Amino acid sequence: MCQLVRFKPADRRAFLEALSRIPPEMWANAYDDGARRTDAGAMWTTLAALDVLREQGVRVEPVESLEAELMPVFFGPGASVHAKLMAADLRCRTLAAGAVGAIRAGEGAVEQVAAKTGLRAADLMPWQPPFSPPYVWLLIRRREEALPAAERLYAGSEAARTWAERFGVSSLEALLNQARPGIPAKVVPEPA
Repeated sequence: MCQLVRFKPADRRAFLEALSRIPPEMWANAYDDGARRTDAGAMWTTLAALDVLREQGVRVEPVESLEAELMPVFFGPGASVHAKLMAADLRCRTLAAGAVGAIRAGEGAVEQVAAKTGLRAADLMPWQPPFSPPYVWLLIRRREEALPAAERLYAGSEAARTWAERFGVSSLEALLNQARPGIPAKVVPEPA
């Protein structure tokens, strides 16, 4: 189980400066929270990134956490192994964008994928994990969007259809209702 963690930096400028000093190969990302819009200044990160931040001396106090696996993502054929290993970060970025799931729409720039697929650029999100091409993802905001997206992007794919039919999250509100304060003790002990 991997947790997505929402936090609010006490000093955003200092936090972003500290984050910029962490080597990119450590893959410690934090994304502005577009899911809970009523709490300005909050951010989402993965539990692994939170550990890196703490190891690097960046003080971060979790507000709430959510199991990453609750958010369905579909990589489709040909996605790199590295991308699949970084699925928690993809889910984190998807949640931060205010979506409940994502399906890979193509590779390249968002504008190129939008032109090729006919999808609105505003519904697409770039995400490039290490050692992978620049992937573009179609954000799924409600369960009802999953099947049409799978049929449009992966016509005839039984795997895509099955993913869409089993899409478990109905809405952002329903997903966020499963968030819990802090980080569950069974997942990781609090720092000393």
